Amino acid sequence: MLIIDDYLPIEEWIQFNQNEHWEERHRNTWFDCHKEPNNFYEYLSIKVWDMWNEDHKYGCKGYEYWTHIFEENNRLHWHQDKDEYAYRVNNELIHPVMGCILYGEHNDLEGGYLEVQNSDQQIERFEPTPNRLIIFDASKPHRCSEIHAGKRKLWACNLWDVKINSIEDKNQFNKIFGKEPE
Repeated sequence: MLIIDDYLPIEEWIQFNQNEHWEERHRNTWFDCHKEPNNFYEYLSIKVWDMWNEDHKYGCKGYEYWTHIFEENNRLHWHQDKDEYAYRVNNELIHPVMGCILYGEHNDLEGGYLEVQNSDQQIERFEPTPNRLIIFDASKPHRCSEIHAGKRKLWACNLWDVKINSIEDKNQFNKIFGKEPE
């Protein structure tokens, strides 16, 4: 686990928090490791994982990123990040190499902690501090605790050593999963 506060420099922090990035929620967007970035989130994917280990690209197939905005009375239940398509269609459990989250700007947030269950069944709890980057083993059970007030914004990105099926099209998602994407 790696936690870095004030991760983005001020210019990038301002860009990260622009409304245009949050108005259109990104859902499980795939970005190949060996391509040039086309948007800020793809740039950020490269930045984070190069900082974590610049040699990661030798085994990297891609990055999967998305955004979440949770409001009062929301929570994200215990889960493990996985190739959702492979799990739903073939019952295969394929996990990313690592996962990360970067918290966006928020005011008056109460709750919304990242909770990660370690191998001893102990729960580690992390405050959703703006501009805090947390890199963790996303195959371990984790969740977002209940939000009592405010909005919690985050960008998340998983590093993959296998190519996964990205489900960006809402109709395709509904056809496969029979529900709205979370």
